[in-house]
Amino acid sequence: MTDLIAMLNDGAFNQNCADKLQGFSADMEERGVDTGKKVKGKITLTIEVEREHDGVYFFTPDLQFKLPPEKVSRTIGWVTDDNRFTPNKPGQGNLFGTIREITVDARTVRGA
Repeated sequence: MTDLIAMLNDGAFNQNCADKLQGFSADMEERGVDTGKKVKGKITLTIEVEREHDGVYFFTPDLQFKLPPEKVSRTIGWVTDDNRFTPNKPGQGNLFGTIREITVDARTVRGA
Protein backbone atom coordinates (compact mmCIF):
# COMPACT_ATOMS: atom_id res chain seq x y z
CA MET A 1 0.00 0.00 0.00
CA THR A 2 2.84 2.38 0.84
CA ASP A 3 4.41 1.81 -2.58
CA LEU A 4 1.09 2.45 -4.32
CA ILE A 5 0.50 5.74 -2.48
CA ALA A 6 4.10 6.82 -3.10
CA MET A 7 3.75 6.28 -6.87
CA LEU A 8 0.48 8.22 -7.24
CA ASN A 9 1.06 11.27 -9.42
CA ASP A 10 4.80 10.53 -9.24
CA GLY A 11 4.83 11.17 -5.49
CA ALA A 12 3.06 14.52 -5.73
CA PHE A 13 -0.20 13.12 -4.29
CA ASN A 14 1.50 12.05 -1.07
CA GLN A 15 3.35 15.36 -0.78
CA ASN A 16 0.21 17.45 -1.51
CA CYS A 17 -1.84 15.53 1.06
CA ALA A 18 0.65 16.20 3.87
CA ASP A 19 -0.53 19.82 4.32
CA LYS A 20 -4.19 18.79 4.15
CA LEU A 21 -3.59 16.09 6.76
CA GLN A 22 -1.81 18.55 9.02
CA GLY A 23 -4.72 21.00 8.72
CA PHE A 24 -7.18 18.22 9.50
CA SER A 25 -5.29 17.19 12.63
CA ALA A 26 -5.08 20.83 13.76
CA ASP A 27 -8.86 21.23 13.35
CA MET A 28 -9.48 17.99 15.26
CA GLU A 29 -7.19 19.14 18.06
CA GLU A 30 -8.86 22.55 18.28
CA ARG A 31 -12.36 21.05 18.47
CA GLY A 32 -11.25 18.54 21.08
CA VAL A 33 -9.72 21.24 23.26
CA ASP A 34 -12.70 23.59 22.79
CA THR A 35 -15.30 20.99 23.75
CA GLY A 36 -13.25 19.04 26.27
CA LYS A 37 -14.80 15.89 24.84
CA LYS A 38 -13.99 13.14 22.37
CA VAL A 39 -14.35 14.23 18.74
CA LYS A 40 -14.51 11.94 15.73
CA GLY A 41 -13.47 12.71 12.18
CA LYS A 42 -12.95 10.63 9.08
CA ILE A 43 -10.30 10.32 6.39
CA THR A 44 -11.31 8.55 3.19
CA LEU A 45 -8.78 7.60 0.54
CA THR A 46 -10.29 6.55 -2.77
CA ILE A 47 -8.22 5.31 -5.66
CA GLU A 48 -10.04 4.81 -8.93
CA VAL A 49 -8.32 2.08 -10.92
CA GLU A 50 -8.71 1.67 -14.69
CA ARG A 51 -7.14 -1.11 -16.73
CA GLU A 52 -6.75 -0.62 -20.44
CA HIS A 53 -7.00 -3.58 -22.80
CA ASP A 54 -3.22 -3.78 -23.21
CA GLY A 55 -2.52 -4.14 -19.46
CA VAL A 56 -1.80 -0.47 -18.70
CA TYR A 57 -3.29 0.79 -15.44
CA PHE A 58 -4.35 4.31 -14.53
CA PHE A 59 -4.80 5.36 -10.91
CA THR A 60 -6.81 8.43 -9.90
CA PRO A 61 -6.54 9.22 -6.18
CA ASP A 62 -8.85 11.31 -4.03
CA LEU A 63 -8.54 12.10 -0.34
CA GLN A 64 -11.51 13.42 1.64
CA PHE A 65 -11.54 14.72 5.21
CA LYS A 66 -14.69 14.90 7.28
CA LEU A 67 -14.61 16.94 10.47
CA PRO A 68 -17.17 16.45 13.20
CA PRO A 69 -20.01 18.94 13.02
CA GLU A 70 -19.68 21.97 15.24
CA LYS A 71 -22.09 21.99 18.13
CA VAL A 72 -24.60 24.81 17.99
CA SER A 73 -26.83 25.92 20.83
CA ARG A 74 -30.50 24.98 20.80
CA THR A 75 -33.53 27.20 21.38
CA ILE A 76 -36.62 25.93 23.14
CA GLY A 77 -40.01 26.72 21.67
CA TRP A 78 -43.61 25.58 21.31
CA VAL A 79 -46.40 25.77 18.75
CA THR A 80 -49.55 27.83 19.28
CA ASP A 81 -53.07 26.72 18.37
CA ASP A 82 -52.72 28.50 15.04
CA ASN A 83 -49.42 26.65 14.33
CA ARG A 84 -46.98 29.47 14.97
CA PHE A 85 -43.72 29.02 16.83
CA THR A 86 -43.43 30.81 20.15
CA PRO A 87 -40.84 30.99 22.93
CA ASN A 88 -43.66 30.81 25.52
CA LYS A 89 -45.45 27.62 26.46
CA PRO A 90 -49.08 28.03 25.37
CA GLY A 91 -51.54 28.13 28.24
CA GLN A 92 -48.87 28.98 30.77
CA GLY A 93 -48.41 32.65 30.05
CA ASN A 94 -45.08 34.40 29.92
CA LEU A 95 -42.27 32.39 31.44
CA PHE A 96 -41.26 35.27 33.70
CA GLY A 97 -44.77 36.50 34.51
CA THR A 98 -46.27 39.76 33.48
CA ILE A 99 -44.58 43.08 33.95
CA ARG A 100 -46.32 45.10 36.58
CA GLU A 101 -46.32 48.84 36.55
CA ILE A 102 -44.85 50.63 39.52
CA THR A 103 -45.88 54.17 40.31
CA VAL A 104 -43.83 56.38 42.53
CA ASP A 105 -45.71 58.26 45.23
CA ALA A 106 -44.27 61.49 46.47
CA ARG A 107 -43.20 60.86 50.05
CA THR A 108 -42.13 63.22 52.71
CA VAL A 109 -39.08 62.13 54.57
CA ARG A 110 -39.09 63.19 58.19
CA GLY A 111 -35.92 63.87 60.02
CA ALA A 112 -35.22 62.11 63.27
